[in-house]
Amino acid sequence: MTAFGPVGSRLVVVVVMVSFISCILSLQAAASRLVFAYARDEMVVGSAWLNKLSPRTHVPTRALGLSGAIACGILLLGLFFQDAVATIVSFAVIGIYAAFQMIVGGALFARLMGWKPSGQFLLGKWGLTVNIFGLIYGVAAIINMLWPRTPAQPWYINYAMSVTFAGVVGLGALCMLIFRPYDRGTAPAGDAWLLGRTTTLAASPQPGE
Repeated sequence: MTAFGPVGSRLVVVVVMVSFISCILSLQAAASRLVFAYARDEMVVGSAWLNKLSPRTHVPTRALGLSGAIACGILLLGLFFQDAVATIVSFAVIGIYAAFQMIVGGALFARLMGWKPSGQFLLGKWGLTVNIFGLIYGVAAIINMLWPRTPAQPWYINYAMSVTFAGVVGLGALCMLIFRPYDRGTAPAGDAWLLGRTTTLAASPQPGE
């Protein structure tokens, strides 16, 4: 910073702040769209309130507000708990890996049950092998990030991310078992959309029939 001088250092700070703000806005937008998508399919608590779009801007303002409120709540935790914000930020990285590996694991399970992927990009006979190694790599990366790095620190600091990760995944699994939100969604996706369209076309009467 000192190499840029007083004016240059301020310009660097401005650039960094704009970058941070743009990242925050993009993440809040992505989170609000995810909340709205789940609410639209009645898969989260308060779906009837969260699945509304603004009649003027046509954006999910309620989901946006909820995303911002949760982020502010996490920041406020830092005022009362040591390293709370750092733990949440670190968990966010692990959460992304975990979300990806759930998809990779689901794809592997589907392949083993006989699912044949379709689309323009296929790996052919290498698909299963890549799927297996992808899951192994992802799980190893998660374990590596969760591994304690400071043995001199108290256990609740070393294992804060592990406890947070287990708590979030456990609450999600409990919610799925009790409320079964996955049974409410009716919107097809991916291969299911193609299969549904093919079935509909096959069932519809053809010209001359």
